[in-house]
Amino acid sequence: MAITQLVINQFRNLAEVKLEPIMGMNAFYGQNGSGKTSILEAIYFLGMGRSFRTHCVQRIIHHQADQFILFAQIQRDDQVQPVGVERSRQGDKKIRLNGETICSLAPLAKQLPLQLLTTESHRYFHDGPKPRRQFLDWGVFHVEPQFYPVWQQFQKALRQRNAGLKSQLPRHEIEVWNQEIVRLSALLDRYRKDYIAHLNPLLTDLLAIVLPESNLHLRYSRGWSLERDLSEVLAASLSRDQQLGYTQYGPQRADLQLYAETTPVCDFLSQGQQKLATYALHLAQGLLLQKLTAQSPIYLIDDLPSELDPEKRRFVATILTQLHAQVFITGITPTELSDMLPNQQSQMFHVKHGQIHAP
Repeated sequence: MAITQLVINQFRNLAEVKLEPIMGMNAFYGQNGSGKTSILEAIYFLGMGRSFRTHCVQRIIHHQADQFILFAQIQRDDQVQPVGVERSRQGDKKIRLNGETICSLAPLAKQLPLQLLTTESHRYFHDGPKPRRQFLDWGVFHVEPQFYPVWQQFQKALRQRNAGLKSQLPRHEIEVWNQEIVRLSALLDRYRKDYIAHLNPLLTDLLAIVLPESNLHLRYSRGWSLERDLSEVLAASLSRDQQLGYTQYGPQRADLQLYAETTPVCDFLSQGQQKLATYALHLAQGLLLQKLTAQSPIYLIDDLPSELDPEKRRFVATILTQLHAQVFITGITPTELSDMLPNQQSQMFHVKHGQIHAP
């Protein structure tokens, strides 16, 4: 799977960009502020319907424009499918997939699976569980067809229970939603555990190469006690939940963390080692997606040279080559990128003042 054509109009400082990316390495170099990261951000917006840099759409639209337009042709197996996203300063939005307007972001994410690694990748283990839970659910979403509809049902039941908690509804009314939450939580927990069981061996092999002395392992927390059934936990926590106005326990509190024996890696590894561990996680997820679906995600890697030393860059490049993945990477100079670009299946662009040139 690959993007074969990319059109970016009025997106940040990219006024008008047209690219024909190749399957393999697509490298972009230039000074800070030139627009390199904006190219990755535009691709991310096409696949996720949002930015990874801001929640304010107005900041993304070119200062002289009223809207931005993104378009891509996606080659998947033997089919070419067009994807387009438009957003205006007035809040209007339009998403089109295969010529049809869609309202849900799920088909977009399914059509364009993306793995993003930024200069903040070391924060993955420090920040709260939300990004790690999103990482886990991204993988389950792409390999387990039943996960997303179950997740949607769970979110609806959770919203209803939280609304009842805030409204101080009688216990028997809240317990109706407890039953649904317990049923759906068991399914979500099972899907996540099955996925982790497949992910673990691949991750262990990669970590043994990049961090051979660390002896790291994944630890999954499902969001409630292992010793108690969720129905018991919800009943026991009802009074406190009502005080807080939300549900404290359940799969919405799940986490996936790396540990060295009993110590989380954020308290054990250096910042550079944490970056390596994050890369290993995302590469393992790509390997698993390819193994289970015969598709590889598209990798967006911002400022890779500053993240890793030359040896580790070549290791990442080797894994990505084995994945047969399409990759978009950025760096400051062409020299620092060239040592990880294969002789074939790679191309490099110079980005300057929002303009993209082949060197």
